[in-house]
Amino acid sequence: MISSPLITALEQDEQFLATVLRNSECDPHLRLDQLELEEASAGLAPHVYHSSVTRAHIRGRKGKTLKQFYKTLLIKRRPEQLTRQSDPAFCNEVTVYSSVLPALLQWAQDPSLLPFPACLHTSASVVVLQDLSSLGFLTGNQKKGLDLDHSILAFQALGRFHAVSLSLKYEDRRALDHIRSQIQEVVFVHDAAPVFGVSLENALQLAVSCLKHFPEQIICDAVQILQSLQGRTFRTLMSLLTPKEP
Repeated sequence: MISSPLITALEQDEQFLATVLRNSECDPHLRLDQLELEEASAGLAPHVYHSSVTRAHIRGRKGKTLKQFYKTLLIKRRPEQLTRQSDPAFCNEVTVYSSVLPALLQWAQDPSLLPFPACLHTSASVVVLQDLSSLGFLTGNQKKGLDLDHSILAFQALGRFHAVSLSLKYEDRRALDHIRSQIQEVVFVHDAAPVFGVSLENALQLAVSCLKHFPEQIICDAVQILQSLQGRTFRTLMSLLTPKEP
């Protein structure tokens, strides 16, 4: 079943998905009987990457006994626009799943510290992931944002992720440097200033407008500091986030 022209021939390729599943489950007997596809961007902010995510509903048989199974996978494709064929953001995502997370998981030896979906396949243009909705997880609405409880959970997960990288930095700096060298900065670079610089200035103006309504002196002091950043917010953040370690 094809629900959208955004779903390409790759997602419809049953042999491709069968090979991915055989390799990931080490099961040469696995076979696909039925494949249904749908867009998986509901609830997400309108962004070019979200338009290239497909959910695959797969029914088949596995093992020597050919036991029936059903599972869903997420297939993320590189944006099709010619201007984005070598987009560093998608390249970063491929690198994270193919190299960074395996290295960090090997170091941490505790999968609960890095609760990412399992990656079944990566290439220069495609990532195939475990679909966490089958475990009861829901995709957050990026237009609406997160409530406090889910925000706390998100920051706790990010904290564990950074804790693993910091411990690796302390114990094996060369290994961490190798991991970092594979990732490209995509936001705080000079070429991104015309886009992200405007967004940051608008966010700064919004913050100042909101805080001006509070009479407390500590808030007034914060407003003055924020106002001093006007016109140079992007440059300031880029400078602060540029690695300065030897």
